[in-house]
Order: sequence, then structure tokens, then C-alpha cells
Amino acid sequence: MPQQSQHIAPWSAVPGLRVLRDGLFQGKRRMPLVAEGVLHRPRVDQLLDEALHRGSLILSAPAGAGKTQAMVDWTVRHGSRSRSVAWLTLDHGDRDPRRLLRYLAAAVAGTPPGGRAFREVSLPPGVTTVTEALPVQIWEVMSRLDGDVVLVLDSVDAVIGSPSEVLLANVLGDPFQHLRLAVLSREQPHLGQARLLLLGHGSELGEEDLALTEDELRQLLEHRGLDLSGREITDLLAVTAGWVAGVSLVAAALHHRALPDGLHDGVSLATDYLMDEVFAAQSTEVQSFLLRATTADPICADLADALTGRADSASTLAGLRRSRLFLSRWEGTRDDGRTWYHWHPMFANALRRRLAETDPALATELHLEAARWHQRSGSPVEAVRHAVTGGDVAWGAELLGDCWLELAVAGESAVVRSLLDLFDEDLRATQPELAVVCGFLRLRARDLDRAGRCATGAGVLAHQLAGARRATTEAMSTVVRLHVATMTGRDDTEGLREGALELIEAITSQDGYLSHRERVLLALLYHHVGAYEAVRLLADPRPHLEAALSYAATLNLPQLVLRCQAQLAVVELTAGRLHAAKARALEVVTTEREGGWSSPHAAATAYAALGGAELLQGDLASALQHLSLAQDAVETADLVNRFRLRVLTHLTLLTLDRVVPARAELEGLEALVADWEPPPWGRVMLVVLRVDQLMAEGRHSAALALLDRGEDAPLSPDEVMRRTWLAEILRREGRHEQAEHLLGEVLRAGAGTPAALFALVSLALVCEALGRHEEALDRMVSAVAASVREGIVYPYLRLGPDVRLLLEELLDRGTPQETLVVDVLDRLHPAQRAAPLTWYFEPLTAREREVLQAVQGTVPNEEVARRLFISTNTLRTHMKHIHRKLETTSRREAVARGRELGIV
Repeated sequence: MPQQSQHIAPWSAVPGLRVLRDGLFQGKRRMPLVAEGVLHRPRVDQLLDEALHRGSLILSAPAGAGKTQAMVDWTVRHGSRSRSVAWLTLDHGDRDPRRLLRYLAAAVAGTPPGGRAFREVSLPPGVTTVTEALPVQIWEVMSRLDGDVVLVLDSVDAVIGSPSEVLLANVLGDPFQHLRLAVLSREQPHLGQARLLLLGHGSELGEEDLALTEDELRQLLEHRGLDLSGREITDLLAVTAGWVAGVSLVAAALHHRALPDGLHDGVSLATDYLMDEVFAAQSTEVQSFLLRATTADPICADLADALTGRADSASTLAGLRRSRLFLSRWEGTRDDGRTWYHWHPMFANALRRRLAETDPALATELHLEAARWHQRSGSPVEAVRHAVTGGDVAWGAELLGDCWLELAVAGESAVVRSLLDLFDEDLRATQPELAVVCGFLRLRARDLDRAGRCATGAGVLAHQLAGARRATTEAMSTVVRLHVATMTGRDDTEGLREGALELIEAITSQDGYLSHRERVLLALLYHHVGAYEAVRLLADPRPHLEAALSYAATLNLPQLVLRCQAQLAVVELTAGRLHAAKARALEVVTTEREGGWSSPHAAATAYAALGGAELLQGDLASALQHLSLAQDAVETADLVNRFRLRVLTHLTLLTLDRVVPARAELEGLEALVADWEPPPWGRVMLVVLRVDQLMAEGRHSAALALLDRGEDAPLSPDEVMRRTWLAEILRREGRHEQAEHLLGEVLRAGAGTPAALFALVSLALVCEALGRHEEALDRMVSAVAASVREGIVYPYLRLGPDVRLLLEELLDRGTPQETLVVDVLDRLHPAQRAAPLTWYFEPLTAREREVLQAVQGTVPNEEVARRLFISTNTLRTHMKHIHRKLETTSRREAVARGRELGIV
């Protein structure tokens, strides 16, 4: 730091100081007034306050970004505290460093802390240039300060590229104890920011910090008396990107005309502002570059070179970024090693409109050139958009056909939807690739009828294509229709399963390496064939589902992995492999819970398998809990899962002897099938449940009439189920010989399944009734031995007291399966039955479970409501529903009942 001069000269001794006395200086140092209708923004206010607390601040942003407005607001709110604020607005004349030096010194001296003013300043002898003098001059002034001063320098872009910029860099580079500079500029000045940031003496903010957030935009509109919906606010934010001037112009227009006309008028006003205030101020060369380069967004140097015919786009884009010309670094991710930029949407749209008006042919050609560049660079999404915008719709459809499947299986269905929306309805119906994309998206939206129609149309039109494009369209048409059939349980009248197997054979029989798309198609085809086989109980679906799982895991398709695991859990359940079923189901629900339930179908299927396995193992409380969670996750269009869940719930309720709620579940099933025909096993199961209900009501003859349809049907899985229940009714009716005959057939056809185990226990009872006691015990020994492997106790619970005597004798004689036998007897003995198994609760909703969890302990209702962000009246309503469902009367009792059931 230079030594303080011994000579203190009066202000009048400084050459040229007379300019400080005129009105110009007073105008330059006057802080702008706060405009009417300006909203206070605490977020920005805090950013400025934190930055100036650390040191000096450089705030560079485009025109209309709200730099001056934010700084004025901060000054009004914070300038009265321990630091004084001086304001100096620069202009082109301040490019003279001597003039800027005098203004800086006078501005600081004119706003001393504590109200004291500096009357004189020194210029040390021997100084030959202003660049040398500046630090000394400021030091002389600042040496007399005994409090903090913030000097706001507005419009610093006026001196960029001049010696005055060097002077400001010297001031910032030699931080003074009591001086903070706030530099406001439309362009990014070269003031040694890196060094400041490294030393912790300064901060830098930009347009992204000033852009309005959605909450700020909502508050601003309300502040100006405008009432827009949440969707309208989101759309407005997308159009303006939070640009303060753009939002203000749109808000002004909306005072006169409602949406969408008001938005259109506001955008037009913003366009005029940008063209007059920003674009017109650029050189002819920069204007030409902007008109061409804003065709693409995001943009990189190579793409800009292709659009502009230049070879220096890298330096040009970097220069525009430094100039804050509505260009920012793109926040997306690309692995091509290029630097990508993003145009402000209002600025880019204004320039595109100008080019379309002045040279429409060039505008079209530039979009097609961008499409060609993106196609070469492996960016299919942008290629499709530019091709369609450039008018080549047919090429755009081909490009979409080349990329949509990879995007969809990667979880980018929303991107595929946005690309499909570029094409009109007629083309979607007549172009096979667009038709199959439409079917796939309708499937994701659970519009199954339209999905099936679109996919069918695509399959009919596929002959228009050739090679890989035709193969993809045919395969995905089959996949969509198979999925519809799986979720609705419809019969395969079109031979879809066989067609899918033929497509699999065609792909796998090819010589050479399978492409990524071919492997994706195999994964989807295998999965949907296996899922359809699981729903229809055809053959063994495991090989196809396991193949799909292998491909999905290799290709890193997590959603497909979950769906395969969930379907395999159901298959394992059906085959009686309960441990495997539970393991797969738990893996799905754990992954889904951690991922935020990104696949409701997989979640519902897995919870259904988990509940079904727990039902067979006699864990009825857990079964009801997981079936309730499955009901929360299941989708309306997922008819098969909805049916399966009601069946399992009904069986659980009957096992608990809860006849009335079981009847309610049966009524729900009847309503579901009123306008829907379930798959064959579902039709049989519905009959079985009706029979079950009649049996529970003591109407055995009616139950027998409902099941007895002859015995000439082939022993399919659903027929095995029917005959098992028919045999049980015959046993209860005393027709033991007929029952024995049917049960023997069931055992031969369904060995190893839960139905076969049920038949084996029932057969033991038949033998006992026919006087063959030892044979009955042998049958029971076989049944218990088979039960131990998977822990199945459901048949004993359903058959009830009839099996108790045989099990007690078996226990008296000694059995290696003593643990299971004792467990079953404990469950069957009325005095020792566990309390949770003697009653049924209607499934609680997810919100009701959350409320029950929250009301544990002695926390007052008002505090519970506050924690849940609901009113006390809403809390009381939830508790009323919980009491009704759990058959409780107090909060403490409800919590205790919830703990018994594992809910809390």
C-alpha cells in the first residue's frame, strides 16, 4: 500500500474537478427509484446480502434481468444498517479513466458513514498515469473511513474494453477494509473474478440467480392482481424462463386481455423489446450468427459451424456467453465432450420469428441441416424435432421409428410422447411406426382399448415397411396386444402368443451378433409371453420370464426387471413354492418403495403374491395387511390383479370365519365381472368362491349344483381347482366314494401344488370317514411332510375341526414335523387362537395408516394434525373411519389393534 501523502490538497486543486459540481454528477450518483408493483424477493435479497458480507460483488446479467431493481430493493432494506450505500451509474464518458477516478472518489466521499463528508483528497507527487494513481486515490479516501461503505456501480458494461475496466479491476484486486463494490453489468466484465473468488474477497452472481422461481412468479402475479391457475403459471414460467422483463410485459398485457391472447400480446411486447434493445445493438456479423444459430437449442460449436458456415463458432459462443447475450451453459448431460449452450426461450423465439418472416426458405433449410447434424451425431430426439419443424414429416417419422423403443424402455416415455405430438392424428393412424408408438403410449396411460386398436392397426400396416423397421413394428404390435390381453384376461383369439414365439424364433435363429434393439425386443417378447402364460395358467411360464429377466438385467432395464420378478413371484405362488415367491415379491416391493413406486403394476402384483403366500402359511394378519397395500397400488385398468386381490382377500376372510365381510368381497367380485369376463381360472375361482359362500351359509345342495358340470373336461389347472372343491362338497355331503375318486384325479394331475396338498388333507378325512383309519393317518403324514417344506397350513385351517383329531393322534404317535403340527393345533383350538386371527379389519387407506402411526403416544390431536399438515376436523374424520374399520372406540384401542396387526 502506498505511503500517505504529506500534502492534502483541496478538491478545487484537482484538475477538472468542476465537472463534479454540475447536475450530471448528481444524476449519476442518484439511486433509481423503485418502480411501482415491484415485488420484494427475499431469496435474491439474501443472495446479495451474503455476497456483500463476504466482500465485493459482480452481478452480470442480460437486459431486463432485474439487476438494478434487485440492488435498489436491497439498498432500501439494508442501506440503513451499519453500512452506507453510494450509487454511481456509469456511461460511455466514463471510459476515460481520469473522469472515472474522480467520480469514484467523489461518490465515496459524498456518502461517508455517520454523515461526515470528505472535503479534500490527496494525489501523491510523482504519479505519471491514472492507472497508477487509482489505488492511491482510493486508499487516500478509504484511509479516512471508520465504517463500511457499499459503492454500487451500475451499467459497468459501458466501460468494458476500456482503460477504465483496468482501473476497476485494480480497485477490486486491492480490497479495502471498509469498501465493498457492487458491480452491475449487462456483460461479464474482466475484473479478476477468479482471483477474488479464490481469495474469498468477492462473489459473482448471474441471470440464473435473478430468474423468477415458480413461487416468486405466483407471488408477483398475485401482487399485480392476476389470478392464474397452477398450470398457467407453469406454462408462463416455461415461456419466460423467469426473465423479469418478460414476465412484467406479459403481466401488463394480461391486465387487458385474458389468456391465451394476453400471453400472446405480452410475448409480442417482449419480442419487440429484445429486438430493439438487444438485437439491434449488435454488429451485423453477430446478428447474422444469432439468426442462424438460434435455430438449434441446445447448441454447441460444431452444430453452430454447420448452421452458420463458419469455423469460429466456439469463440463466438464463448464471447456471447461472456456478453450475457441470453446464452447460458446447458445443464443437461451429454457424453460427447462438447460444450453445450442454451438460448433463453424468449430471445431464441424472437430471432426465429424474425428469420421466418424475412427468409422462410433459409429457416426451413437450417432446421433440416440441424436434423442431419443430430442424426450424424447420434442425437435422435433433436433430429426428429428439427426434421418435422423443417417440413419433412415423413423423414421425421422414420427417425422416430429408429429411436422410440430405446427411449421408452429407458424410462423416457414422456420424451416419446412429446415427439409423437409433433405429428397430426391422420398420420399417426396411417404410418405404421407412429401407430405402434401411439399404441405403446396408450398402454402406458392405461387406455387399453385404444392401445389395442392402435397396435392392431400398426400390425396391419407393417407390410409397408422393410427390414428391421418392419420387424420392430410387428414385434411391438404383438407386445402391446399381449399386454392388453394379460391385464384384461382376454382370450387369445388372434394367436398372439404363437405369433410372439415365432418372432422370438426369427430373432434368435439369425447368424451373428444380436443388436441392442433385437435384445430389447427379445426381453419384451419373452416377458409378455411369460406374463400371458402366467395369467392363463398355460404350461410353465418360468422359462420365458427367466429369459426376459436375464435380458432385462443385462440391458439395465430396471422397470422390466421388476415386472419379471413380480410375475415370477405369482408363478412361484401358484406352484406352491412359497419361500421363492416371498423372496421375489419382497425384492420387488423393497425396490419399489425405495424408488417411489415407479411401477404400480409390479408393486400390486408383488404384494398380491406376498399376501397369497402368507395366506397359505397361515399368517392371516400379515396377508390382509399386504393385500391392503396391493389394493392401494393396483391400477383401475389392471383387471386381473384387481380380481386376484379380491379372491385372496375373500379366502382370508373365510379362513377367519368372517362371513359378512367375505360376502362384501364376493359382491365386489360380482360387480367387477358384471361387464368383464375373467380368464378361465378366474371363472372357476368365482364359482368356487360362490360355492364357498354357500357352504359357509349351510346351503350345501346349492353349492353342489353350482360346481357339478360333469367330469369329462381335461384336467387343466382351473379344472383341478374345480374338482378339488367339488370333492370337498361331496365329502361334507357324505358322498365319500365320489369324493375319493375326484381327489385321486386331482393328486395325479396337480402334484406339488397347494391344490394337491388341500386334496391330500381332504383325502385323509375321506379315508377316516370310510373307516380306513391307518390309511387316513398315512395320508395325513404325507400331507404334513409336504406342508413343512413351504410352511403351508391353509388346508388345515380351512378344513377346521375335522382334521384336529387326526393331527392330535399323529402328535401322540410322534412325528418329525411336530413343530408344524403343534402350530396348526394351536391355531385350531378356540381357546388358544391368537387374538388377531379372530376378527377382520377393512383395509385402511395409506393416509389412514399414516394417521394411525402418528397418533401413538400422548401427543395432543392438535399437534398430530399440525405434523400431518391437516386440520383437527380432518384428523377426527380419519379417526372415525379407522374406528369403524378396526371395530375400536378409542384412540388407544385403535393403536393397540394396529400393533396386533403389524400396521404400526
